[in-house]
Amino acid sequence: MNSIICKNLSKSFSIDEESLLVLDDIDLIINQGESLAITGKSGSGKSTLLQILAGLDFPTKGNIFFNKNEYQFNKPNTLRDLRLNNYGFVYQFHHLLDDLSVVENIVIPSQLNGTYSDKLLNKAINIMKSLDIFNRRNHLPWKLSGGEKQRTAIARSIINNPNFLFLDEPTGNLDNENGRLIQEVLMKISKENNIALIAATHDNEFIKSFDRVYKLFNTKLNSV
Repeated sequence: MNSIICKNLSKSFSIDEESLLVLDDIDLIINQGESLAITGKSGSGKSTLLQILAGLDFPTKGNIFFNKNEYQFNKPNTLRDLRLNNYGFVYQFHHLLDDLSVVENIVIPSQLNGTYSDKLLNKAINIMKSLDIFNRRNHLPWKLSGGEKQRTAIARSIINNPNFLFLDEPTGNLDNENGRLIQEVLMKISKENNIALIAATHDNEFIKSFDRVYKLFNTKLNSV
């Protein structure tokens, strides 16, 4: 079973020649297929922790492992390949490329890792159908609703069969109805494809859907 393990993880930032401690001595194990929510007030470090777990930022102290392989923060290409082949990302803002259509946005990860093919395109078509955006496949992002943009971002995040999906307030920009629909889609995708969900969220209803819930408070991560 694939897993992400962090040991004694700490993160601080230098501001005006002073050190600001955001995360302190965090231990965490996340196994493929489970769901984990991280909550806490704004500025508590939720997004920072997600960024470090995903190899997009580095800790000040501590170690992170994918299975038994430690993250090599001094080798960005190695980390890039790890993310591209194992992780997916859904953010509060969709981050679609404005000059590409829905389907072109979705297949970008496969083009980056050299796996794009007719079979992959057929997979993208099936994903779009399952997310009810197939009829928008040739539209540019500015023609989409907020919910359609986020479903496109979800499709892009799973096109490379990730083992772990990182969610940073994925419904924060959506109305309640669309937010609930997106949450249901994410949980369904996780269960059907054995994908771990790691979410930073303050949505109390969404939190109830997760296997484990943690709260970041005063730099510490505690189980709820």
